Amino acid sequence: MSDIAKDIIVNLFIFISLLFIYVVNVNITSRFKTYSHFKKNLLVLICILGVILCYFFPMQKTNGTPIDLGLIPVTIAGLYGGWTGYLALLVSTLFLLFITDHTMSIHLVISGLAFTVFFYYFSPVYLKMRLRLKLITSVSLSSFLMAVLLWKLHVYSFSLTTSVMFLFAISFGTGIIVYTLEFSHNHFLILNQLQRAERMNVVSHLAASISHEIRNPLTSSRGFLQLLQQPSVSDEQRQSYSEIAIRELDQAERIIRDYLTFARPAPEQNERLNIQDEILKVVSILTPLSNSANVQINISMIEGWITGEKTKFQQCLINLVKNGIESMPKGGYLFISVSTSKNSVVITIEDQGSGMSSTQLARLGEPYFSTKVKGTGLGMMVVYRIIESMRGTITVKSQIGKGTIFTLTFPSVK
Repeated sequence: MSDIAKDIIVNLFIFISLLFIYVVNVNITSRFKTYSHFKKNLLVLICILGVILCYFFPMQKTNGTPIDLGLIPVTIAGLYGGWTGYLALLVSTLFLLFITDHTMSIHLVISGLAFTVFFYYFSPVYLKMRLRLKLITSVSLSSFLMAVLLWKLHVYSFSLTTSVMFLFAISFGTGIIVYTLEFSHNHFLILNQLQRAERMNVVSHLAASISHEIRNPLTSSRGFLQLLQQPSVSDEQRQSYSEIAIRELDQAERIIRDYLTFARPAPEQNERLNIQDEILKVVSILTPLSNSANVQINISMIEGWITGEKTKFQQCLINLVKNGIESMPKGGYLFISVSTSKNSVVITIEDQGSGMSSTQLARLGEPYFSTKVKGTGLGMMVVYRIIESMRGTITVKSQIGKGTIFTLTFPSVK
């Protein structure tokens, strides 16, 4: 009795392990492809593997015939894989019996084909059932099949207690597997719905913020262009108004460019980039801004090379350095350092600004979140997307009143 109980536990452990593999696989693939239904091909393959493993680890043999819980994957393959899934499992089982020198009775083939027809009609009906009815149906079907098998073999060696143990094991195993499959299926469907709702929420906020940010410079440009039509405007005023209008249009163009970078983050023209050269270019661009803000930029670098698109990488650095300068309205120091390890290049940008709370850090990079009064959050979105497209990582540490440290890590090239 104890040996039979041990074999039952081994069979159940096989099915639980295979079920775990299925759930993990679906969890991984759902991150890259929208989950909408059961992965029938994978599930049938798991069921075939379960039948094979149970065949080689039977609970008991009667007259050379192995008795195991293989009817569980047979039931699952038929109900969830349909007639094609069941037929694939049937063919695999017959082939297994053939190569292991077991005789295949004509009754086995005929009953197998009969169940193929049964699952052809019943599987679509089963998949539309509610969870409770699915549990009752699957457990009843697998228990019925086991009862028929035990009835045919009972006269040889099985006691009533052993038969009850087999029936309980197959009912329990089928119920656990069906419940887990349905629970994981509903979990992934709900997760997809939440992700879709979140994307729509992001799009709506992003559209609102972009329209607001673009409307302001366009309205200003339109007003100054109307002033240019006034005959009383002097040449000096015309020049000033034209410059203001162009500056406002440039601001609108930058917002649109940031949005496009967020929407299409993949680098288009990769090349080897010298970190020192790129940082020096960015610092030279932002030196007027830092001087006007009374911010001194200190640089400490060693040579390092990475792969990426030059313009987007510069834009990433400009956004971070500019944010650091703007976080110090009373002036201060901004430190930029570059270090290398065996396979990576590390860029550190540290400011002495106002810093961020843990709540603000958690939301950093969201499309409509910004610590600036008039910010849209597009700048940090762009930073995160560009770094991601370059196969890099970004970590942020910050303390209120002490400043923020951005650490960028990229794979190095020679």
